[in-house]
Amino acid sequence: MPLLNHSSYCEFTEWEMQENVIKFMSNYKFYRTIVDESWESASKNVFSEIHNPTTNRRSDIIIWLNKKTLINIECKLFDVIGVIKQAKDHLCWTDYSYICMPHSTYIASCHIAEMIEIGIGLLLYDDENKKIYEVVYAKFNRKKNKIFKEQAVKKLQSILNDCKKGQQLQLVT
Repeated sequence: MPLLNHSSYCEFTEWEMQENVIKFMSNYKFYRTIVDESWESASKNVFSEIHNPTTNRRSDIIIWLNKKTLINIECKLFDVIGVIKQAKDHLCWTDYSYICMPHSTYIASCHIAEMIEIGIGLLLYDDENKKIYEVVYAKFNRKKNKIFKEQAVKKLQSILNDCKKGQQLQLVT
């Protein structure tokens, strides 16, 4: 019999968490430096619920920095194994892949080790303070398929173009 209850109780839904992550990321100033490029004052667009035909999955959140860097964030309340699988699938096209879970979620050390090994970052969401904490940094993904990334960029650009025409679709900021 387990000593600890490894399930978490959340007073919010996955969608509410995702909305708050979007708000946080939309207002966040990125300061990290990558490959000769500073993210400080980077132009960014934040998208939600974007279907990617390459993976046949829907991304919860995509951040597009400086029209170059793609960051994917998958949000889940409880399913650690499932969200890691989703984040792995998105590594075929994204520069950085993160999962975001409530800070009260139990995540076994073997899952954290797996995320570190494959380069997936971990964000913990604190509903009480509406803050996000980056507890595992994502590694820059050098193994992505450049053609898949180009397809994702074309889709995001198409959404931006549609928004400029007055259609407020999947674009958040």
